[in-house]
Formats: sequence, structure tokens, C-alpha cells
Amino acid sequence: MQDSVRPVAAGFILGVLCLIFGIFWAIYLIAGHESIHKSLSESAKAAMESKFVVSPSASPEKQTGKAEHGHSDHDMPPEIQTGKKVIVKKGAEPLQEVKAGHVHGMGEHEDPLENVAHERLRRGHIHEMGLGILTIAVSFVLAFLTAPDRVKTFASVCIGFGSFVYPFAWIVMGYRTTAMGLDASAASVLPIAALSVPLVLLGLFITMFYLIKGLMTSHA
Repeated sequence: MQDSVRPVAAGFILGVLCLIFGIFWAIYLIAGHESIHKSLSESAKAAMESKFVVSPSASPEKQTGKAEHGHSDHDMPPEIQTGKKVIVKKGAEPLQEVKAGHVHGMGEHEDPLENVAHERLRRGHIHEMGLGILTIAVSFVLAFLTAPDRVKTFASVCIGFGSFVYPFAWIVMGYRTTAMGLDASAASVLPIAALSVPLVLLGLFITMFYLIKGLMTSHA
């Protein structure tokens, strides 16, 4: 290995790892589409069940004129009195009639979130590939700059490590979208972004500093 490339070898390796992972992740998104869809649907269902209680269509208590919590049929909402299956929010009135897993009157509630979740998972692939190429390109530039070897190594590792970790924020966020919602799932991955983005920016700033310094020295 040439002496000029040795200090940034770690950056090249991390950049290649980004590309490898991005390729395999794209393959998984295609080959494992049904598995991903099932996982997202189950997460959404579990989250829904933790927030809502599905009342029975007909219970012995109803037949005797007593509701589950000691109320008569006349105190119950019309949907329950007629034996319809409803979703009841804990501590609240019934919301919507449910048939075949869909909430009527509200549209297919799961589909929009699942679409966003799949898009976020795809962005994990896009960012991994793009940042991998960026890491390799910046490491190549660093190799030929006039800078201490330790600084070159530090900058290339910062960019490479940050580039490899950051796309996982999108992947984790994608898997959490249907269970936690748009905003909560985005907030849950802030620690990943807070670690990776500053590392990438730091590596880029160091590279730009020595690049500008080299250009100004050559014209002096």
C-alpha cells in the first residue's frame, strides 16, 4: 500500500462497508418485502391493541341486561346494544365500527403509515450508498492533502463511521413508524443522528480546512 493511502485506509474500508451493506439491504428490501410488511402490520396491531379495547359482539352480561361494568343496556352506546363490534378507547366513548380489520369512516388507517415506513427503509439504502461514495471520495482527497497522517486518519474515520451509522437511523425509524407514529419514531432515533451527523460534518470540515490551506499555500 502506498504511503499516501495508508493513513486513510480505514476511511476506504468504512466506505466500502457502507456500499456493501447498502447493496445487501436493497436486496433484502426486495426479497423480504412480505416479511417486512408482516412485521410492520404486527407492530401496528400491537400498538393499536395497547391503546384500544375491542368490545365483544354479544356477552352473557348483555343478555341479562347488565353490561360488563355494571351498566344496563340503556346506558350503553347503540352500537353495543345492537351487538355490533366496536373499538372502544380506554376511558372514552366508542369510536368506529370495525369490519375485517379496517376502521370504517376513517379509511384504511394502516396504509399511510406503512407507506411512510417502507419509504424510510428505502432511504436507509439510499443514504448508505450515497454516504459510502462520499466517504471513499473524501478519503481519496485526504490522501493527497498536506496534513499530518493522524489528522487524515481521524478525518476519514469520522466520515466513514458517521456515514455507516447514520442510515441506521432511517432503518430503525422505518420499523418503528407503524407502532409509534411519524413524530415519535423520528424522535426515537435522534441519538443515532446526534452521534453520526456531527462526525460526518467534522470530517468534512477538517478536509475542507486542509484543502483550502493547501490551495492558498500553492498560490502564495
